[in-house]
Amino acid sequence: MQPSSNHHILSGLTNNLQDADVQETQEWIESFDALIQAQGTARAQYVMRAL
Repeated sequence: MQPSSNHHILSGLTNNLQDADVQETQEWIESFDALIQAQGTARAQYVMRAL
């Protein structure tokens, strides 16, 4: 697994939180990155706001 290019941003937001499932988190990040590549940032923003 390669760290996300935004790892430094993510770590700043989650410093005080324990990741109960590192592999699952990485899978979510990879899926979100793929969404951005396939459908662009507007779609990614919509999905984030929907969550």
